Amino acid sequence: MTDIKLISLDVDGTLLTSTGELLDQNKSAIQEAIRNDIHVVLNSGKPPCALEGLIPELGLKDPISTMGGALILDITDPEDWNVIHLENLPDDILFKLAPLVEGLPLTIQIHTEQETYFYHEKDDEEYRAYFKGFLNKNAFRGGVFLDRSPLLEFDQDPSPIIKIVFHSDEDEPVDEAFQRIKGIENEIIMIGYSSPRTIDLSPRASGKKEAIEYLCGLYDIKPEQVLALGDYETDLDLINWAGVGAVMANAPEFVLAKAPRLAPENDQAGVAQMIEEFVLKGTQEP
Repeated sequence: MTDIKLISLDVDGTLLTSTGELLDQNKSAIQEAIRNDIHVVLNSGKPPCALEGLIPELGLKDPISTMGGALILDITDPEDWNVIHLENLPDDILFKLAPLVEGLPLTIQIHTEQETYFYHEKDDEEYRAYFKGFLNKNAFRGGVFLDRSPLLEFDQDPSPIIKIVFHSDEDEPVDEAFQRIKGIENEIIMIGYSSPRTIDLSPRASGKKEAIEYLCGLYDIKPEQVLALGDYETDLDLINWAGVGAVMANAPEFVLAKAPRLAPENDQAGVAQMIEEFVLKGTQEP
C-alpha cells in the first residue's frame, strides 16, 4: 500500500455519475479504504443537506467539507453534526449584490449554517420543472423557497451567510452575473464557477484546499499523503497541492488542460480505480 492517509473526494462529476448515481465499485473501494484506516473526506460545494444520504451509505466517519470548504462538520453523531470550522461572508454582501444582478433571470441560493434558501427571478412553469430536476439530481433535501428576492430583504435567518450561489438553465445570464460581480471581488470575497451554469460567492479564506489543509493539521498528515480527486475549477488548487491529485477525465477541456494527472471518468468508476491504484494496491492477496 502507498503512503496515502487521506482521500478527498469531490461529489458531483467525481464520486457520482453524470446522472447522480453512486456506483457500487466506488462504494466498495471507499469502504475498503476506511477499513484500512484511511481518512475519507467528502469535499463538496454542496450544503450539508445534499450530502446526508451519502454519509451512512458509504459508512463515513471523518468530517465533511461543505460549501466549498467554508463549513466543516464533525459527523460522529449522525443525529447531531457539529461545526468544527466555519467561514462566512460579510454582513453587507446582499446589499452590494442587489444592483449588480438586477434584471438577470437567475435562481439565487442563500446558504447559512442552518438552512438553504432559494429564490427564482425566472419563475415560469417550465423553469420550475427544470429546477426541480436539478435539485433531485443534486440530492437536495429540504430548502426554503422565498417569494421575495433575498437581495432586497433577507430576515428569515439570523445565522451568518456562508455562501451565495447564482444558477440558470442558460449560459448568458450566469456569465453576465460573473462579469458584474467580479468587480467587487477582494481579499474577503471570491467568486468562481462550480459548474458551467453555476457561480459561487464564497469567503476568500475558504476553499477545498484550505479545508483539507485544516483537517491534515488535525490528523498530522502531510500534503504528499493526500489523494485528491475533482472535476472542476474549484478543485484545481487542492489537486495541485496534494501528493496524488487528479482531474476526472469527464472534466471540461479548460480544466483538463491544467490537470497534473488524469483519473478515469466518473461514469467508469474513476474514484474506485484511483483508490485501488494509489491506496489499496498490495493490501489483498493476488
